This record gives sequence, C-alpha cells and structure tokens, in this order.
Amino acid sequence: MNATELFQKYRTEIEEAVKIDQLNVKDVQLKLPFTKHFWVARLIEAKIDLNKLQKQKTELKNNLLKEIIEKSPVMISKKNALDMTETHSEIKKLTEEMYIQELLILYLEKVESTVLRNMSYDISNIIKLIVLETN
Repeated sequence: MNATELFQKYRTEIEEAVKIDQLNVKDVQLKLPFTKHFWVARLIEAKIDLNKLQKQKTELKNNLLKEIIEKSPVMISKKNALDMTETHSEIKKLTEEMYIQELLILYLEKVESTVLRNMSYDISNIIKLIVLETN
C-alpha cells in the first residue's frame, strides 16, 4: 500500500477513533491510552518506511552513478554523473514516494501532538457539559 492510500486509510481510522458523543464518552476515555499508543506506533512505522525509501534511493543512485561513469565514452565528473542520476525515472519515482511519505509523517505527527493529546481535555469538557445538562 502506498503512502497516499495509507493516508486515506489512516484518516478514516482516526476519524472513527476520535468520535466522541454522550453515549461513547466512557469507552473513548478508557480506550484513549491504547489509541495514543496505536497511532504513535503507526508514526514510527511511517518513519521506518521513509528510511527504507531513502536507503533504496541511495543504493539506486550509487548503482546508476557507477553505470554512467563506466558507460560514458568520455571522462565525466562525478558531479555531472550524479546530476544525471536525478533525471532517471526510478529516482524521480522514489523522490515522489519519499515526499508523500514525509507528508504522511507530518499528518501523523499533527494527529499525535494535537488531536490525541487534547482528547483528555475534550472528554473532560464533555463530561462537565453532561453534568451541567443533567442538573
């Protein structure tokens, strides 16, 4: 599954995980530690995937660099050969995948740092509201 598909999947799952109403407030509160752990783990997985893409790109660039230098009929500088690797379709594809993966990581970081951290306050406010309405 690519990063774009993962984003769509994660977005849907997060929307479900953070839905709070009067009927499920206790369940959401009880599941909150698990929910936080679950999404931090997904964030780490995304970072591991990005690292794998970076390694894959580096290996491909090194292989292309060797190939360009070996096959060149004239002496070519390493810098020029390195610049030529950037135009290769596989390198462009990996660069795009890495960019999308970085956006996925940014999204997960925002979810973890903003949404999930503030859920305790949101739940507390909902409980206070319910108490006020019942009095």
